[in-house]
Amino acid sequence: MSTMKNWKQRYRDMGTLFWVVVVILLLGVTTEAYCVADIFRQTEPDKALAGIYGLNIVCLTFICVQVLRLDCRNLLTRRTVRIFMSSGFAVLLYMIVRSRLDDYIMTSTAGDGLHDGTLIYLLGFLLVFVGEVVRRAVRIKEEQDLTI
Repeated sequence: MSTMKNWKQRYRDMGTLFWVVVVILLLGVTTEAYCVADIFRQTEPDKALAGIYGLNIVCLTFICVQVLRLDCRNLLTRRTVRIFMSSGFAVLLYMIVRSRLDDYIMTSTAGDGLHDGTLIYLLGFLLVFVGEVVRRAVRIKEEQDLTI
């Protein structure tokens, strides 16, 4: 019972973001998992394409879990900085691995829809940037707390 009470307190200030993240997580993971299963049902499965879809599942799940770890009661903390920074670096690492797998895609039509790399790189750099901004805000907040 105390777990539900803690969750209600933590996500109360988040508004509908909690439900949006949960729906994206459920729909995104099921869609990507269906794509991976569909690739392996083919006579000659394209393992690189299945790896890209698998990485999509891992990255989407990681980011959604990290967003759900945010505590809206106290956003200016070092924990929030770690969440943003780890999410940004995970996305950038994901894109480096994904760019290596792009070279091995066998079917030319399957790779046509996978040219969203620039947007995902931008998301990774944006998460790292937001992490740095929050880090500076935490530092300013701590300096003001010391002077009072």
